[in-house]
Amino acid sequence: MLLSSSRLRFAGDRTRHHLLIALLLGALAGCGRNAPESEQISYPHPVAEQSQRDTAQGPVVGFADSHDTFGWMGIPFAAAPVGELRWRAPRPPQVRTQLLQATAPGGMCPFLDPRDDVPPVGGSEDCLYLNIWAPRQVAEEKLPVMVWIHGGANVQGTANSYTTFQPLVGGHKVVVVTLNYRLGLLGWFNHPVLATGDAQDDSGTADPFVALDASGTADPLVALDASGTADPFVALDASGNYATLDLIAGLQWVRDNIAAFGGDPKRVTIFGESAGGANVFSLLTSPLARGLFHGAIAQSGLPANVPVALAREGYGAVEGKTVPAGSVELVDALLVQAGRADNLQAARALQQSMPAKELRALLRGLDFAALFQPIHGGQKLPFAETMYKWPAPIADGVVMPSERQLAVMNDPQRVADVPLMLGTNRDETRLFLFMSPHYVKFWFGKIPRIRDKAVYVRDAAYGSDLWRAIGATEPAQRLAPTRGDRIYTYRFDWDDLMSNWLVDMKTLLGAAHGFDLGMVTGDSMDLIARFGAANDDNAAGRQQLSTAMQSYWAEFAYSGAPGRGRGGELPLWPSWQQGEAQSLIFDTPDDGGIRLQAADVTIADVRTRLLADSTLTQAERCLGYRALFGALYVNSLDWDAQDYAQFGEGCTDQ
Repeated sequence: MLLSSSRLRFAGDRTRHHLLIALLLGALAGCGRNAPESEQISYPHPVAEQSQRDTAQGPVVGFADSHDTFGWMGIPFAAAPVGELRWRAPRPPQVRTQLLQATAPGGMCPFLDPRDDVPPVGGSEDCLYLNIWAPRQVAEEKLPVMVWIHGGANVQGTANSYTTFQPLVGGHKVVVVTLNYRLGLLGWFNHPVLATGDAQDDSGTADPFVALDASGTADPLVALDASGTADPFVALDASGNYATLDLIAGLQWVRDNIAAFGGDPKRVTIFGESAGGANVFSLLTSPLARGLFHGAIAQSGLPANVPVALAREGYGAVEGKTVPAGSVELVDALLVQAGRADNLQAARALQQSMPAKELRALLRGLDFAALFQPIHGGQKLPFAETMYKWPAPIADGVVMPSERQLAVMNDPQRVADVPLMLGTNRDETRLFLFMSPHYVKFWFGKIPRIRDKAVYVRDAAYGSDLWRAIGATEPAQRLAPTRGDRIYTYRFDWDDLMSNWLVDMKTLLGAAHGFDLGMVTGDSMDLIARFGAANDDNAAGRQQLSTAMQSYWAEFAYSGAPGRGRGGELPLWPSWQQGEAQSLIFDTPDDGGIRLQAADVTIADVRTRLLADSTLTQAERCLGYRALFGALYVNSLDWDAQDYAQFGEGCTDQ
């Protein structure tokens, strides 16, 4: 079945459930190293007095870490978005006079937790914290800053997992910041009841947060709404893009405070992987983020957003989902859950008739775990289903443009004018096909076996190539006419995986989604080790590639161009010039090493190949079109019914 991963549902016994949790929870969900209990980091770290720094909110002290670095964890960059601040734009953090011991991570934002013996929903709404690593020796010249945005499908993950940046920080003299943002239904929630259109609440009392930040000074980010009138928070509160606003607030904090940690607020590079890469694209196209960063790296990210109508009504019409996947759908389910309505139809009528103030009070008064009840249905979900599909980010026209992000990139003036690095992994979708029972069966619940190798490889190639087209080639092509000399693209091809007569890891996973993650974050044993793909034979190559990638990333942060890396000894990475597109391939010497590739794949290429594929029946071809250009990448591409009808005979049933 062509690309049936577009309808991924986890199927298998508890043994397989446990296996995938162990293998995937770390990188795919952005939950970091997920080390064995014997290797878990002990918090809080001992205080290092030399690490005391002053911030606009008060003094902080951190700890000494490896590679001659200092670390600071759990620094609040915004007020806790709890109570009346749930589903509002982030407010400034509290100003303190006492010393904050930043030696342990802050809370993780709420998420569906697949682990046994814990509640279905984990985390805390009090989660807007960031972490910093910087060289211990303060340089005379301020150092470049790299702000990491974690992945996890925008419904999982935490900045607290990424604690292995010390080689990058200490080895290349950069400052790294990792930060949390609200996830899933708490991070993106566009509902009409939140759009009051008035700077005062329904009681007529002025919102105490509207006019001033914590210092009493008007905040320049929120002083004006999109129309230019003085209306600081109303438009932002109604946008639904609370997680995107969290990231913007984190970048504001970096701008105002990072100099105290040795960082240069005028040389800030944002970088992230998977959903983190998608959020890099969001910041590139958000007018509110302009000037807060000066370079951007999107690793396996997709420029994705959804119309307001879809954010409210969800994906039901597209994928036949039976759980809420939009704000209005969720409220229907919550009203039934609260006993206010007998069924979803009655709940819809009720929420449309309820006074706005009453419905807002209900939504903000519920315990956060209750908000997730309609998603998990009171059941402990296996890992793949905790990655629930939720529409994000939202094309609200204030925080995000109202058009699709790829369309926005046709007008470079609407995209942050900064150096840009874009890349994907050669076999992105194999990780997801591996989880699909349509493609893989498990002998004895443990040993994965591909059902049809030819189909597996074919379908993975379609999905991975379209991922590359949307996440790298198309944005580069659209921006190249005006800034091609500052765009750099790559493809991660490392697939030196250990296989045996039972498991063909190289075919199952190859250069899969997330395999580049540890190479950049400094823990090259991360996902690779969890799949048993690390061994003594590939250790040297892994480390060599990790060192090279960190060197390129650091040089990009310094100069806006990866060049030959920080030491100047690596192959030259040229920019993407108009008509001379070239990508750097990352691989080990045995497979060709780091090298250039001139050809690349576009959306049109994938469509043409699908149309000409003689291995497919016409029904499979139509299904493939729907999976590739409809459901699977629904956040990235508009569905083109006319093109679908003309694509092939019989393609008429969306």
